[in-house]
Amino acid sequence: MDKRFRVGIIGCGDIGRGHARAYRRVEPIDLVAAADINPAALDTYCAEFEIPAKYTDYNQMLEREKLDIVSVCTWPQTHVAIVRDAVRHPLRAIYCEKPLCMSLGEADEIVALTREAGIPTIVGHQRRYVDRWIKAKEIAHSGAIGEIVRLEAACEKWDIFQWGTHWIDMLRYYNNDQPVDWAFAQVDRRWDRIRFGHRLETECIALFGFRNGVRGYVETGDHVAGFYNRIIGTEGIVEVNQPNVPLRARVKGERDWLVPPLDETRHGIQTAIERLLDTIETGAPHRMSLDSARATQEVIMAIYQSALTGRLVELPLAVKESPFAALLARAGIPLVVS
Repeated sequence: MDKRFRVGIIGCGDIGRGHARAYRRVEPIDLVAAADINPAALDTYCAEFEIPAKYTDYNQMLEREKLDIVSVCTWPQTHVAIVRDAVRHPLRAIYCEKPLCMSLGEADEIVALTREAGIPTIVGHQRRYVDRWIKAKEIAHSGAIGEIVRLEAACEKWDIFQWGTHWIDMLRYYNNDQPVDWAFAQVDRRWDRIRFGHRLETECIALFGFRNGVRGYVETGDHVAGFYNRIIGTEGIVEVNQPNVPLRARVKGERDWLVPPLDETRHGIQTAIERLLDTIETGAPHRMSLDSARATQEVIMAIYQSALTGRLVELPLAVKESPFAALLARAGIPLVVS
């Protein structure tokens, strides 16, 4: 690959640092510019990563820097507006952080905007490129645990939106991105949880059904114990956690847990960027595609819609506004904190 790629990052917080570190490790990349509304954060970030051009207005960066790739590392309520502005420029790709946006209607707008502009766009579900999650899927589909019947995930102290987007995406990944046909859920909000400038629930339990008959179950919140995914088969189980806990599997014919070796020297964001360059150059499919992120967004919104109505919700989802915003509106509280 002879061409070099000029990259700009919008949003200089923690996840923006993850992007910058990853871009620095990819040889055809020149990290040339960054933008953030906080001048002090911007100065620190650009000094840390030796980025020559800095902007407090990302539109000025887009106008002046002739970028090939933009990473959107801001809060999700800003994503659709940034994409509206970004697609007016001849970018070759957009890497948008998760969650994709605040509603299914916004997700559909982002899909339409980027598709019309012909700009490949990926979304930050990078665990699809991390060895422990890849290996968990490989074991599950090898026949070692029989037929997959149920997928589970739990995340203590978090929510179905900010962290649940990762877990729902992973359950979809384990099941080869089979469509989800229905969701049934409950949420609770015991105190005013605010993260990344918007409100969240404090508890969620959600059951949903894939078209091939596999069931998905996710629980998040203050009363959840654990931080894991489980792939349950008719003859075994695979359990995958964060990097400080080994991946393990109970497979048919074995009495003890299997703990396979893992290669965790490479970060998922770096691999996602490398595969994005392949997508730009050859049109190769990307595991973190915008269409995949839109499907995950639809499941999250269906979970909130079920909690709003107290009923099972079938997909495709007709509701385009945020059902969680509607839940908050009952109490006269806005979703986004001004």
